[in-house]
Amino acid sequence: MNTTTSESMRISENNLNHKFREQLREVGLNSIDMLRGETFNLASILLSDEDIVAGVFGRSKDGGSVLFLITNLRIISISQIPLFTDTDEFALSAVNGVSLDSSRFGSTIEIYTSIGNYSIHTHNKEAADRFVEFLEHTAIENLESEKINKV
Repeated sequence: MNTTTSESMRISENNLNHKFREQLREVGLNSIDMLRGETFNLASILLSDEDIVAGVFGRSKDGGSVLFLITNLRIISISQIPLFTDTDEFALSAVNGVSLDSSRFGSTIEIYTSIGNYSIHTHNKEAADRFVEFLEHTAIENLESEKINKV
């Protein structure tokens, strides 16, 4: 690989990271969320034609930090500890249900899927509401699509 190719890949990756970070702001992540390591290298995880439509940052059941993203193609969870990034992904069609429990101390989102359940606790109620609203809308669309396909 020559220097020009390497430089253009770096520019392209920087442009994608900028695009994805702008989309995180648009979906309601706050300035503290944006300082988390999970938000910095999204170009190495997301595809260039993906768009983030909802996202929420918080704590998983095991107490680790996690960023959940809904894109136009899939749902992704990203957890980062020093020197290691753990990602998990599943299709939007795998979602069977979602619940939201809110209190003064934050919101807990439960995502029920055909491959397992996911839980995240966040203090960003706006992002949690948007995340759950999008999943509920998607689940309804999937049910309606299944009914049409059965007829």
